[in-house]
Amino acid sequence: MQARETAIKQFLSQAGTKFIIPVYQRNYDWKRKQCEQLLEDIKNVPIGQQYFIGSIVHKRANSLSGNQELVIIDGQQRITTLTLFLYVIAEIFKENNDELYEEIWDFYIQNKHDNSQEKLKLKPIISDFEVFVNLVNGNLDQIPNGNRILDNYLYFKEKISSYELAKQLYANFNHLTIVEIALQQEDDPQKIFQSLNSTGLELSQADLIRNYLLMNLDYGYQEKIFQNYWAVIEKNCIK
Repeated sequence: MQARETAIKQFLSQAGTKFIIPVYQRNYDWKRKQCEQLLEDIKNVPIGQQYFIGSIVHKRANSLSGNQELVIIDGQQRITTLTLFLYVIAEIFKENNDELYEEIWDFYIQNKHDNSQEKLKLKPIISDFEVFVNLVNGNLDQIPNGNRILDNYLYFKEKISSYELAKQLYANFNHLTIVEIALQQEDDPQKIFQSLNSTGLELSQADLIRNYLLMNLDYGYQEKIFQNYWAVIEKNCIK
């Protein structure tokens, strides 16, 4: 395990990097309360100082592609929320002909030079990914009401009400820092995940079982098992 303090802008803007939310993670579920706190933190960044907003734990995926794929063990809620925040800032900049729109889009929303079909830097779990794609493509009418990704996007749209505020918030964003924890192949992600989540939003029994069964499998095999077995079990249980 390796840990270091780093600027969130440096972590999220890594060229060619994709942030993968593995299938054993629960859906994105931050509510307005957590978004309010994050936005308040960004507003209150002291002038010219760094501001710590938490930790992100990841492990490099085995990938044959040219992109670096980081599987997010802990921090998916924060990464997803910051991506929504940045997307709203980018929209405001575009409306005001600010060239920083392209910076946000090319460094935080997508991999500019990625020639694959999935250029987006963030890849949430399947159901959230479909919503995220519809969001960035402007297909809001295809997203069901009550979806957390849509709700929190609309929250940021409501609260970031002016170009001047957007500029200030983006400047403050550049001073946010995290502790980045990179797991090595020999590290046990299951133990680390359970320890880190013991103080976060409570995991359901289904979450714990899914994590236990899928977490230690190779990333590609995780998706296959999830699609063919676990997703079917969840669907039948909901019925």
